[in-house]
Amino acid sequence: MKFLVLFACLSVANAYDRLIIDGVEASTGQHPDLVSLQRNGNHFCGGTLYDKRTVVTAAHCFYGNSGTFGLAVVAGENDLTLSNSANRRSYRVSRVIIHPDYRSSYHYVQGDDIAILKLSSDADLGTATIKAGDFEDAGVDIPPEEAAARWPAGAPSTRPAGTPTPAR
Repeated sequence: MKFLVLFACLSVANAYDRLIIDGVEASTGQHPDLVSLQRNGNHFCGGTLYDKRTVVTAAHCFYGNSGTFGLAVVAGENDLTLSNSANRRSYRVSRVIIHPDYRSSYHYVQGDDIAILKLSSDADLGTATIKAGDFEDAGVDIPPEEAAARWPAGAPSTRPAGTPTPAR
């Protein structure tokens, strides 16, 4: 019986080692633009901080639940088990904007898999572990008239250069 309990404990401890497949753990601050999307304190998806009030993520993360109740963005820490880290910041989400052309079923995403999250307060971009992502080289080239037709009010529009900018 003691062996079975020890085996179960070691199996759970080793399960965390298998979360990274064919890669290495990022060091703190290595990817300061990446954030954890959490509902009621549980991680369910990732995103990229676009600016101090905007996160870009995948629309499929909100399949069946696009509400903001219990929804937070956690930034500044790559180890989600460190809830008391000095680098960790948590921001409530005030709005989830899913691309209007996004279509999905439970098993199949049919394109336009993008969502914008608006934060309730400004993210602290003045730290070494929290920065906005660099979208200049993202290959985004949407004509302004098409962007205006495709995005609802409050979602990103397009500057003449073709790079999306969040609505203020």
